[in-house]
Amino acid sequence: MENKRRPATKILTRNQLIELEEFLEKPRRRIRKLARASLDSDTVDVKDLYESLQRFGPFYNREGSPLLTRPKQATWQHVASRLQGLDSETKELYVSAVEDINTQARNTYEEDAVKNYLDNEFIRMMIEDGCFILQVALYLLGGSEELDYPSDHQVFGEKRNIKALLRTWTRSLFFVGNQIPQIVMNQSFFKAVIAKRKWERPSSDLFRMALYDSLLLPSLKNQTSSSSGSWL
Repeated sequence: MENKRRPATKILTRNQLIELEEFLEKPRRRIRKLARASLDSDTVDVKDLYESLQRFGPFYNREGSPLLTRPKQATWQHVASRLQGLDSETKELYVSAVEDINTQARNTYEEDAVKNYLDNEFIRMMIEDGCFILQVALYLLGGSEELDYPSDHQVFGEKRNIKALLRTWTRSLFFVGNQIPQIVMNQSFFKAVIAKRKWERPSSDLFRMALYDSLLLPSLKNQTSSSSGSWL
C-alpha cells in the first residue's frame, strides 16, 4: 500500500488563536454610522430627523438636548426603582447578562465607535438604551398596563399623550447606525412583564410588525426555553 503523506499542519500561536476567535465573533454586517448625519447635513430630511433623533448606542452625539435625553433618563429611573425592591442576586443577573456578551456587543459596531468606552460605560449604555427601546416596543404593542407606570409618569403615564414622541422614537430606531446589538436585546429583559399577557403579531403597521419580530418574538422564544430568574 502506498504511503500518503499528511499535509503539514500549521501551528497557531496563542496570539493568533485569540485574533482568530475575535475575528469569528465579529458579525459580517456591522452597525455603521451614517456619514452625512449631522445638523449641517445638506439633506433636509436627514438634518430634520437628526435634530430630533432619540440617540441609541455610541455613534451619534449622546449629550443632545434635555428634551431628547429626559425620556430615557425618566424610564431608566423607573426601572432602577423597581430593581431596588429586588434581591441582590436578581440585580446581579440584570448586569451580568450584558457583561457576558460585552465583547460580542462591542464587535457589532465599527471599532472606532467604541474604542474610547470603558467596559462599565459601554455596559451601562447597552442596559439603559436596551431597556428604553424594549419599553417603547412593549408600549406600542399594547403592553402599557403591564409596564406598571404611575398614571402621572412624565413619559409612559396614561395621562400623557405621547403619540408624537412615539413616532419620533420609532423613526429613531430605524435611523442608520442608531441601533443596539441584537445580542443585547435578546437578553430577555422584562421577562415578568412579557409573561403577563398573550401577545399577538400586528397585522398592519410595518414599524410595529418589525418591533414585534425583532424585539418581542426573540424574548418570547427565550421564555419558553429558560425558566431562570424573573426580571422586572
